[in-house]
Formats: sequence, C-alpha cells, structure tokens
Amino acid sequence: MEISDNETSPTRLKVITFQILGLLIDVLGSLGGLLVLYGWIAAVTKTSWTVLDAYATGVATYSTLAGTVLLCASIYNKTKPLPPSAASIFFTAPVVVICILGSVIYSAWMKVSIPIHSIIGFAILGLAGGLHRQFRTEEAQR
Repeated sequence: MEISDNETSPTRLKVITFQILGLLIDVLGSLGGLLVLYGWIAAVTKTSWTVLDAYATGVATYSTLAGTVLLCASIYNKTKPLPPSAASIFFTAPVVVICILGSVIYSAWMKVSIPIHSIIGFAILGLAGGLHRQFRTEEAQR
C-alpha cells in the first residue's frame, strides 16, 4: 500500500511516530556514547569539570529514565520488530562490547573504578540498542 503525501491515515501517523521515535532513540544513544567518553576523559586526565559534571549527571539521570520509560512502553508496540541491521551486527554491538571489555580490563589493570558516567553511558547505549530493535519495524521503513 502506497501512502500519499497528503494522507492523514492512522498508518501515516504510525510511520511518522516511528520515525520520530527512531530519531529520539538515536539522540539517546549518542548521549550515552558522550557520557562514556566524558567519564573516561575525566578519569584518565584526573580532571574534574564542575559545570560539565553537573550537566553530565543530569543528562545521565534523565536519559536513563527516558530510555527505561520507552523500553517499558514498548510492550504496547503491536508491530513485529525487524531483525537487527547489518550495521548493528557487524559494527555497533561489537564496538560497544569491546569498549565495555576494554573498560573492565583497564580498570582492573590500573586498579581504578570505572567512572560512573561511563557506566551509565554504557547502560544508556544498551537501552538505545534494545529500543532500536523494538521500534525498527516494517511500517517505519516505508
């Protein structure tokens, strides 16, 4: 079924909703990645930036809550998710796993804690990945 530009049917609304959700999930994942970077930069340089710490804590808090709410709300998504994309299988997931393992090895080797902003950033990346799987549907691909 082809959707015309001026159509305001529930199908068109659903497509737009999934596209907006996809964009929000991309932003959520990006914030998670930035938190990981910020946490490690602050830890490795042993520098604290008070203003950035305050913003990072707020971003971490509200991004985690938003991701959790979206994941919980995904039970109402009646569409069937598509399988993971090739980019997720061959790039995104391996990079995140390698970064987490690298963080664990580095922290054990150097006898330091993994920075809390990085831990929360990894959690947000995981939430975003799960949300992409949940909301990546055929309707959203149209």
